[in-house]
Amino acid sequence: MPEAEWAEQRRGVADALRRALTRHAVVLLSGPPEVGRSTVARRAFDQVNAYVEFAVDPSARDRAAAAPSTFLRELPVGSVLDDAHLVPGLLAELEQHAERVRSPGAVLAVTTSAGLREAVRSGGLRRLPRVSIGPLTQGELRDRIGRFIPAAFTSDPAQWPFETLSLADYVQVGLSGGLPALQRAGDDEDRVRRYAEFVERAFSLAAAGQAARLRAAFDLIMHRPNARVAFEQDATELGLTGPQLQDVLDELQGLGLVRLSPAWTRFRRNADSMRVYVNDPGLLSAAPLFGLNGSSRPVPAALVLRSLVAHELHTQNAWSRHPVDISYWRSKPSQYDIDFLLEDAEGAVVPVSVSSSLAPGSGEFAGIDAFRRRHPRAFRRGIVLYPGDRIRPLSENRWAVPFSVLWLVADQDAPLDVASLDTELAAAASALRALVQRPSIQDARLNEYRDRIRAEMERALAPRLERISLVLGSLGLQVGAVPPIAGPAGEGDAEAPDWFAPVQQLVTASVEHAQLTLVTGLEISTPGPIEGIGGARWIAYVSAVFVGEGMLSWQAGHALLTGGQPTLVGTAGPVPCPMDDVNDAMVDQLCAALAASLPDALAALTPAA
Repeated sequence: MPEAEWAEQRRGVADALRRALTRHAVVLLSGPPEVGRSTVARRAFDQVNAYVEFAVDPSARDRAAAAPSTFLRELPVGSVLDDAHLVPGLLAELEQHAERVRSPGAVLAVTTSAGLREAVRSGGLRRLPRVSIGPLTQGELRDRIGRFIPAAFTSDPAQWPFETLSLADYVQVGLSGGLPALQRAGDDEDRVRRYAEFVERAFSLAAAGQAARLRAAFDLIMHRPNARVAFEQDATELGLTGPQLQDVLDELQGLGLVRLSPAWTRFRRNADSMRVYVNDPGLLSAAPLFGLNGSSRPVPAALVLRSLVAHELHTQNAWSRHPVDISYWRSKPSQYDIDFLLEDAEGAVVPVSVSSSLAPGSGEFAGIDAFRRRHPRAFRRGIVLYPGDRIRPLSENRWAVPFSVLWLVADQDAPLDVASLDTELAAAASALRALVQRPSIQDARLNEYRDRIRAEMERALAPRLERISLVLGSLGLQVGAVPPIAGPAGEGDAEAPDWFAPVQQLVTASVEHAQLTLVTGLEISTPGPIEGIGGARWIAYVSAVFVGEGMLSWQAGHALLTGGQPTLVGTAGPVPCPMDDVNDAMVDQLCAALAASLPDALAALTPAA
């Protein structure tokens, strides 16, 4: 399959990536090898202004490793960093870079799943938005963007499109897999061999000493029909402790071999089991090559079907504008279970079970019925996916539908009715309200910087401005202190005087990347009108402008307020200075310049003779 053709098929993940880049300065794109990360990244921007391939550019790797902050600052907006995980420390530095820049779409960093996991485990990247890319879905292979999940909540299943396939056909669909490069495989034997090579390459990336544990756990996962891992039992079978087994599963997920599906935890925590599926159902075709001690047990058809459904659901959910929580449910005592619970932001739940029966009956719906009885307010609709040739409605809003609806239901097949639209609008309003009311990281940092700069101004400037005030008062001028005023203002700040906004605009006109401005000084006026003007009034000011990266730009001068818009006279600066190193010599220099230019300010207010 030509690259351009399957790149077009990745419209779902590409749309999610573009949405993220229009909202955030730095975005991460991660996924296992051979899923097309680089191809999608090249198409993320209308114009890529810099494309850095660390895997083939050792000089770029060296520069970025030596000074990651400097390297990132020199990038233009619209830059792609491919294989960013190859540069030690670069992924962690991206979080600080996102706080420094304000332009959406500044940097797209591309990394492997393993590289991302290692960076997160080291304590970084917890706040950066991420978009994941995996193997192709069956919808993508058919040039459709599957929307089964929103349809499951809002539209009429009787109207869903489907195709009639046999159980053997569905198993073959799953075993064919979704790795783009393997869609060109010559035959089944070639595909199996190449999937085996894919797994071997993944194991080669594992931490030293982990390979044997990973192989043993992977073999267990590839032969468990219900995909369930019970920590106590399976850890004992593998000769591990429970925490060690969790680490092994996390490592397999980081290598792009499996995906983990936790238990539903609305009412309890610390579930003793989880569902674990291969990341690409095609990996199961190579299962006999990875048996313990050379065994070649056949892969259960039920596991292929569950893995196929897991891949379709999780991948569609990753694209969604309104993603849901996907988990599984197991009753206590362990009498019933449900393969997938889809839970939206409002707490509505759609249970989805997988069956290989051609005529699902009460047994296949037992788990859904048990959940509906226990959680009637959360239950929206129950769905059993099966290899049948019709959509079968049952009572109590339960449906049996063919597996193929997963990839054939698209946007046009899931129209909203009025009630559903109201639900969507309520969810959107709730999300917007949360965004508006939640203080951003940038706001929190500015609050911190505002307090620090204000305290530094009061420490360094108050005694010097008081001395200037005493001299001016002895000359018969009226003088009042101006405490540090901030723009933008902080919570609890008093309302700024009317002159502050235009003066702030003048002060920051010559400063690049101004993010926060504080102005302090003296308000001066004459005791009576001067001939030709109604009275002289001006601000002898000292300003500090935060420009990012811990730097301030200082300035001093006089803002004339008499008549029309303020004008600046006798300015000194701007003088750059680190926020944590405001030295008294610089402050003395600014205050001396302020005092020396006082005659110029008064002269500017006095009409020429």
